Amino acid sequence: MPGTEVGVAIAFLAGAASIVSPCVIALIPAYVSYLSGLSLSELSAHPGEGGAPRRRVMAGALLFVLGFTVVFVAFGATATALGRSLLLYQDLLRRLAGVLVVLFGIYLTGLVRIPFLEQERRLDLGRMPRGLAGAFPVGMAFAAGWTPCVGPALASILFLAGTQQTLWQGVGLLLVYSLGMALPFLAMALFIGRFQKWLPRLARQGRWISLTSGALVALVGVLLYTNAFFRLAGLFNYYQWGL
Repeated sequence: MPGTEVGVAIAFLAGAASIVSPCVIALIPAYVSYLSGLSLSELSAHPGEGGAPRRRVMAGALLFVLGFTVVFVAFGATATALGRSLLLYQDLLRRLAGVLVVLFGIYLTGLVRIPFLEQERRLDLGRMPRGLAGAFPVGMAFAAGWTPCVGPALASILFLAGTQQTLWQGVGLLLVYSLGMALPFLAMALFIGRFQKWLPRLARQGRWISLTSGALVALVGVLLYTNAFFRLAGLFNYYQWGL
């Protein structure tokens, strides 16, 4: 499909922006503690060195990543199948999706409040076992919930998946989105002791992170509305091959 390269790049960046968003990154130490079964003080005492704690942390993090990837891919397959079933109205739906995604992007910048997007829905983690036994279902719960930081970015990629020509293209976009979330999360889990020390400094950059992620999501909306993905892909090919 024309513009697939551009869509893949945007999906990856949207995933990375989701995991480093202010209301998610602040919870990373608590998530890693829950997934590994180690306390925050135990995590601080093992800032990325080898041994059983590190293996435990990484095992929990990988299971968590697998959990949210399974749910995101299922969302992507559903969005693409729905888009294909409404093929006759796809142009109208694409434009409507573009407008909604632009609104999501503006909301993420923090410049405008949209009350219904600020309603948070999560599964109760207290019902799930702490440690490795609960890591996979906690990942699924994380993906299935709605948070003000992750929800709009995820919705924009789901709208994009709904415009794809094949089921595998839609699934691929959500796999890439998941990868964009997974790599930073795994890096933070691997060096969780050091990350806890960096967190206050990162929190001070929250405003810029919000503005950047909001601008990225709004860009996806503009590209959806104008159907410009194929034009960008053509430009990339031009500069890559000199044609």
